[in-house]
Amino acid sequence: MERSTFLSSIMHEVGLPLICAIIKYGSDHDEDAIAAEMERLLTQTVQSNVYIKDTLDISDVATQNSELHLILTSLSSKIIAAHYERAKTPPTDQDLKRIMGSINALLAFSEDYAPMISLTDAYPENKQKSSVSPRHTTDLTYISVFLPLINAVARFSFGLNETRMIQNVSERLNERTAQIRSNLLGDTLNDTNRKSAELSILETLVNLYASCHLQEIDRITALSSAAPDTQDSAQQVENIWALFEHRVSLLFGLAQESSNAEIAADFAALFEEAEAQDEMQEPEVEEIHTPMSFYKKSDGLR
Repeated sequence: MERSTFLSSIMHEVGLPLICAIIKYGSDHDEDAIAAEMERLLTQTVQSNVYIKDTLDISDVATQNSELHLILTSLSSKIIAAHYERAKTPPTDQDLKRIMGSINALLAFSEDYAPMISLTDAYPENKQKSSVSPRHTTDLTYISVFLPLINAVARFSFGLNETRMIQNVSERLNERTAQIRSNLLGDTLNDTNRKSAELSILETLVNLYASCHLQEIDRITALSSAAPDTQDSAQQVENIWALFEHRVSLLFGLAQESSNAEIAADFAALFEEAEAQDEMQEPEVEEIHTPMSFYKKSDGLR
């Protein structure tokens, strides 16, 4: 990775989440106070790196790879920034250990998204080069996908053990991911395409679930003491899943009902309409070839 790209990525992926959290949620907007708070959050980011490395069994040698180190530190930065958003204070060592417990609960399914082989297996000459372990990058990517869930459960877990709740929700989301991928794309994809598709679907489902989880928190928080919620924890969790399934049906139902051919035809029609408007506004005697002409139907297909 080039030095300019690396430094730019550090500012955007590591520094920006932290300073945005401080500016938005910090109690003191004095520049010296912001700088001091930034230093504390960066210290906790480094400590989070250590804990994640231990949790994922990443060696110090592996983190000498700049790309892997950036992925790791970016993840830690987002974890620290999310905690600061909730608590308005840097996480304690105990807070970080609790977050690591949640991360550890997720790892049972991460191997389902790992590449089948590493580049060093396919190309032995790459063994002489510093390469990023597919196992580590998969784990870190998988954890990043689940950060909205970790943050939502950390805010309130409806009386349940946080680690157990994250484990149960992640298991259910992974099962739902496989079902949706099968319904939308079938079961003939090769392993690489299947895992890529499922990771994208999983990311969408995690965000959907987190929004439903937070909405249920807001619902019970808004209830007045004069009209307390009579539902128990189990029913509140069921409310989350009912809302989640409704939103899934809206989102993926639309995708399922629209075939690739229909989508392509809709886009082709849009392109043709745009070209027709251009021709009306700027009539030309000489034919002009544009990239949109690729999408024109032939006379035989009109």
